Amino acid sequence: MMPLNSWSIFLKRLRKNSNYQFRVFRSVADWTVVIYILLPAALIAIFNYYSWWMEAPKWIEGIPFFLIFSLMYAMIWAGNLRTYVEEADKVFLIRQKPLFMNMKKWAYGYTIVHEAVGLLISFLLLLPMLLYHYQLYWLDIILLLLFLLSLKSFILLIKYHLRKIEHRWKKLALQSLVFLILGVYSILIFQIWQSNLLIPVIALSCLTFMLSIIFSLKALLTHASIEHEIAIHHEERTKNIDRIFMMAQEIGKPRISNRKKPLFWKKSKRIFRNRTPVNGFAELFIKAFIRNHTYWLSYTQIISVCTAAIVIIPPLWIKVLMFFIFLIWLHSWLVNVWDQIYYANLQVKKYVERDDYYIARTRAVRSFMVLGIILLTFFVTIGLSIFAMMQFVDIQSGLREML
Repeated sequence: MMPLNSWSIFLKRLRKNSNYQFRVFRSVADWTVVIYILLPAALIAIFNYYSWWMEAPKWIEGIPFFLIFSLMYAMIWAGNLRTYVEEADKVFLIRQKPLFMNMKKWAYGYTIVHEAVGLLISFLLLLPMLLYHYQLYWLDIILLLLFLLSLKSFILLIKYHLRKIEHRWKKLALQSLVFLILGVYSILIFQIWQSNLLIPVIALSCLTFMLSIIFSLKALLTHASIEHEIAIHHEERTKNIDRIFMMAQEIGKPRISNRKKPLFWKKSKRIFRNRTPVNGFAELFIKAFIRNHTYWLSYTQIISVCTAAIVIIPPLWIKVLMFFIFLIWLHSWLVNVWDQIYYANLQVKKYVERDDYYIARTRAVRSFMVLGIILLTFFVTIGLSIFAMMQFVDIQSGLREML
């Protein structure tokens, strides 16, 4: 029998979490999905990655390295500081303070190593382009990895404290402010890194990393935030299930809101002056859509993903193809959300066979489709303009170096 110590407790919980995630994966990917989808996709990905070492892909030619760096900065905002604290610890393990605190230290160390491995894998995937297309030296790549890892550890600490804020809009505003401040700081470090001033980059990265570890351990080695840590552990444990529900709206899990009053139409004011059955169905859908943040967050995610794909992928025919994929994706998703809202409401479910119901659904879906196309066009225009400006600056800098 394994002795009761902090390492054995942490290892047992890590295995328990890994087995749970594997069962979630098995519930979605059966043998047919693995053989006919995942395995061919993995073979194609390996073949493409091998071809990158032979010759850089065409789509990377028009992408400046600053855009790659910006995407890396956005990616390191994912994840949370996990301690693997469970509900029963409030009764049992919390009484043995040394054992409890050492278990949290192991969990913090594993979180840092896990994030470092994730960053390392990302750099390995981009390594052919970094070496041959952008012509970076190994020292430059290692320093960039060190800086992003130190910044990642600091972001985990900031997010740990920001999650304690209960007011949603205040938390969102502070997180956006921190995102912009750290973004400006990252741009300054990027400019220093491009100027081959390696010592300041090393010093600032090491200082950030050490301060993040010190203050993270100071925040974790207390009993005051145990409820907060339990909530983080539960959310991280079930995040893959939430992703499955988000991708498959037909099995969607409604999110329960803690808000006492809705943010919009608190007194349920009318949207349409003309009271007709069609307007009634449409009004109910609009209010339910806007009051449930999971709906409009998914709506914006569809737009943002397609915007990024259209802006980043160079060939024109792929841009046109992505636009049509966006139309089909958004339309099917809106129809599923409409049916989900009405079939979940027992009071209006009996009216779904009326002609007014289908007329209202067509109009509502069409209206949200038009709004989505307008937003997509707006963001794509901004993205392509910024992308063109970056290319123009790169061309100017290249001409100056030639002269």
